[in-house]
Amino acid sequence: MKEKRYPKKLLEQSVQERIEYFHQYSIKHPKLEKVFNELLLLTEFASEESIFFLIGPSRVGKTFIGLKLVETINKKYSDEVEKNKGFIPVVNVLAPATETGHFNWKEFYLQILQKLNEPLIDKKVEIVRDRNFNKVTINKYESVGALKSSVINALNYRKTKLLIIDEAHHLAKVKRGSVLLDQMDVIKTLVNMTNVPILLMGTDLLIEFINQSDQLSSRGINRYFTRYRKEIDEELQVFFRCLLSFQRHLPLLEEPELMDNWEFFYEKSIGCIGLLKKLIYDTFKYESIKNPNLITLRIEDFKEYALNNQQLEKIINAAKKIDGKYSQEEREKTVVINDDIESRDENIKTNKQTKRKPGVRNPKRDSIEMDDVNEA
Repeated sequence: MKEKRYPKKLLEQSVQERIEYFHQYSIKHPKLEKVFNELLLLTEFASEESIFFLIGPSRVGKTFIGLKLVETINKKYSDEVEKNKGFIPVVNVLAPATETGHFNWKEFYLQILQKLNEPLIDKKVEIVRDRNFNKVTINKYESVGALKSSVINALNYRKTKLLIIDEAHHLAKVKRGSVLLDQMDVIKTLVNMTNVPILLMGTDLLIEFINQSDQLSSRGINRYFTRYRKEIDEELQVFFRCLLSFQRHLPLLEEPELMDNWEFFYEKSIGCIGLLKKLIYDTFKYESIKNPNLITLRIEDFKEYALNNQQLEKIINAAKKIDGKYSQEEREKTVVINDDIESRDENIKTNKQTKRKPGVRNPKRDSIEMDDVNEA
């Protein structure tokens, strides 16, 4: 008998309750846990002017990690927030999509101000002087520069520990390279003026964004949230476990045979657990709405809601680019480590082979002098 993992009474509840149960269900798989723990550690002990990048294909789980970071950081500082109601430890915003080739900084800044609970955003004014030194009132709501100043002031006042920008690849969707450099300068200015670390999460377009700036390349810390690759047996086994877990948590009278069709689910998710969850959730949701007495799901049902080949091709190309960049950086780390080890071993070998004339003292005795220098 197959083991169901959802509460038995769930089958007696409404369709909406069953849908919501599966919607809220999530899996803490190894790659998600690894990336989350690394980012939590990096952001917790971040130095001033730190910039972090989380790069992964669409629907791999970046947004989920951002939400978990918000939850964890808020919980950590809950006592301080209780004492100081003006303290907002973490802010999580969505970079607005662009349709004109120009990033909408106004909408971006307004999002941050709203998350910072900034009062009367549309009523803020800035007093400046014209050429005749007469005072002129400018509505900050209409001025991007003034909104940016308000964001900097608010982040400092709220003593924010981390700013998370999801869908940050929208910053890279501009028509000219010079504009891309401007975008990066704005991000660096925000960090410099507030000392608030920034985490940018996005797709492979972030790689180009980073490569365009020497400062971002040197100051930024990259983390890659890669998919599970079926050519690596260890990773394929994790994919199997995730698929089986989803199968067992679908609140249906008869458990669907997802594992029997694992190749289809891998192909349509390209090994991204977030994409896999979306396919299963969408199918379960819409089929349950169409038929409230739904008993189980067939493979034909899932095919109706799966991405088509053209949609998948874009995601696969992006995923392969990220896989390649991750592998390249891992190889470079290994080369550096191996070079250091070889250099050290060569020095040891050379020292051992050096012949000393009779009566020459062992150099190890001179370590006392080195200790004295260190103490001094």
